[in-house]
Amino acid sequence: MLLFDLFKRGVPALIKQATEDFAFMLDKDRELYEAATGLLIDNRPLQIDLQHEDAAINDTEIKIRRALLQHFSTSASKDFVFGLMLLTVVQDAERIGDLGKAIAKAAAIANHPRRNTQVSVLSAVRDRTLVMFDQTRQAFMGENREAGWQVIEDGKANKKTLETFVRDLAATNEADANLAVTLTLGARAMSRVGSHLSNIASAVVLPFHEIRRSSSRGV
Repeated sequence: MLLFDLFKRGVPALIKQATEDFAFMLDKDRELYEAATGLLIDNRPLQIDLQHEDAAINDTEIKIRRALLQHFSTSASKDFVFGLMLLTVVQDAERIGDLGKAIAKAAAIANHPRRNTQVSVLSAVRDRTLVMFDQTRQAFMGENREAGWQVIEDGKANKKTLETFVRDLAATNEADANLAVTLTLGARAMSRVGSHLSNIASAVVLPFHEIRRSSSRGV
């Protein structure tokens, strides 16, 4: 059974609230990711407290788990599959918050600002990932399987792009050790963000037993 199909019937209040709370987590993840990559790529000072934002994400994960436990302890099992799906992907949303902090920590070890030529690839991936956040939210909240598939495909493209970026960085003599470490750590964390968004999107487009499977349309 697909998550998309579960949306076609009435949703109990606690499940509806848990779903809306999950959307809140995605919104916070996006905000944190944009701020952290702005520091890494554009040398923009942080305008938000990453620890505070991540704590809000973590608290919401706990809130969702509590709501689902309350619902399943008092209701019939017809919503159980949806609950399992939500419990699965909420872990991905929580991890994105941690990765946003990891990106900022990578930027913090840099000895000097990054130039546009050094981070142009990361900048393009960042822009595409911000769109993936919007598409993931649309897929999960708006019954949009097409958006879900697009997130999965873009996640694969980001992963391939960033793998090439790191290999090229290792092969060049233009980056000193500090810059190479900074950009490699940032690129790896950015790649993982895309993977977690793809995992969330997979809950919309794939059956429960295939969630988090690296799948392609038509497979």
